[in-house]
Amino acid sequence: MSTGFLISAPSSGSGKTVVTLVLLALLKRKGYAPAAFKAGPDYIDPMYHRAVTGEASHNLDTYLADEQTVETVFEKYSTGHDISVVEGAMGYYDGIGGSVADASAYDVARLLGLPVILVVTSKGTALSDAAVIKGMKEFRPDSGIHGVILNKCSSRLFERMKPVLEKEAGIPVLGYLPSNADADFPSRHLGLCTAGEISDLQERIERLAALAEGTIDTEKILGMTRSCDLEYNTYLSEDVPVRHEPFKDNSSDDNSSDDNSSHDRPLIAVARDESFCFTYDESIDILKEMGADISFFSPLNDTALPEGADALYLPGGYPELYLEKLSGNEAMLNEIRLAAKDHMPIVAECGGYMYLCRGIMDDDGRCYKMAGLLPGILKKTSGLVRFGYASLQANEESLLFEKGDSIRIHSFHHFDPISSEDDERGDAFSFCKASDKSEWKEGFAGSSLYAAFPHIYFPGCRKAVQRMIRAAIAFHKEREA
Repeated sequence: MSTGFLISAPSSGSGKTVVTLVLLALLKRKGYAPAAFKAGPDYIDPMYHRAVTGEASHNLDTYLADEQTVETVFEKYSTGHDISVVEGAMGYYDGIGGSVADASAYDVARLLGLPVILVVTSKGTALSDAAVIKGMKEFRPDSGIHGVILNKCSSRLFERMKPVLEKEAGIPVLGYLPSNADADFPSRHLGLCTAGEISDLQERIERLAALAEGTIDTEKILGMTRSCDLEYNTYLSEDVPVRHEPFKDNSSDDNSSDDNSSHDRPLIAVARDESFCFTYDESIDILKEMGADISFFSPLNDTALPEGADALYLPGGYPELYLEKLSGNEAMLNEIRLAAKDHMPIVAECGGYMYLCRGIMDDDGRCYKMAGLLPGILKKTSGLVRFGYASLQANEESLLFEKGDSIRIHSFHHFDPISSEDDERGDAFSFCKASDKSEWKEGFAGSSLYAAFPHIYFPGCRKAVQRMIRAAIAFHKEREA
């Protein structure tokens, strides 16, 4: 495994993202080329990572993909970098539903053999931090926790508590980050605002990094990482660790890539702008690796789809923030309608699915017309809807799936149709939530369509990618005939 470490915390809101960004910036200041990763299905934190490194950050999710795929993603995107920095999600042990460790940051660290640095917010606490740190470290014998960084901690408190915490918790305290206005990033209903919305983000991170040069011991972190990496590789050579049975994508009997040597590579148009920004970079890479070319376009600003497009991918994002502009771009809406009329393969998830519906209501009750390819006018709900990890089962043959195919997905949205009628939400797919086993149906599908709220992680369902590419090739040939 590549050298690296994972940043986690006892709970959300402890400052993992800020500390991760600061450490990435500190490593760059020292001449290193760090690779950044995010444990779990988050789209927004990787945008912040990219703002520091200048390169894509990639997701490591042991629910959406089997262990071999997660290991492959880590190795692939850490190759060529000096060190890898992985930001955890939620609390360190919080996995599916918060009641098990599966798909937690701990699960990722254990799989990849990464040492863990715990971020503990010490505002309003002192010796109690030792109890938290010791408890986290000893909760599992293979916790992998090797160090602590205190967040929102004053210099006086740090100097007084560092020896106490190290003695009581038996773990090195690697530094601290004082309270600072630069670390307060704005949030909205799906988490932090996107990195692109903070005009002075890089300047703020640089100021925090300059401050942290005197408060965080990066040399000790690097030494700890190298030592743990050596221990882990020695352990692997002596004994292969027992891991839980990896999830198998039972929608696929053959996960090998297509041989497209007999025809041109199909062109997949991918929506990417401020309104459609939730894409996993490794999903785009899988499309390329399996035989497709990619062309990005903006539903906000462009008036036409990329020339020669053979398929359309509309990912999630924040269409609700740009309703007037999306609705007003009638030229693009007409392009989408014509593409659907011509049976171009279309994959639309979450925000992309919303864009295909009749309309979306804003917070004041005004309805903005969208593409109108699917029934339903959508409105914001009071909270997250059908949130979390779940399994998807296809109820019929369609673009991405054979009837009965099953994959794992993640659902994360605040919108639903105004009408409670079943035909407004669709019933092409059956879902079972991983945490409480609650079930529901939703989504629309056809020979050239996938449209539903859940997000799909393409590296975890390669057969669906194959089917999409094959459909794009067929569309291309039919158009050229």
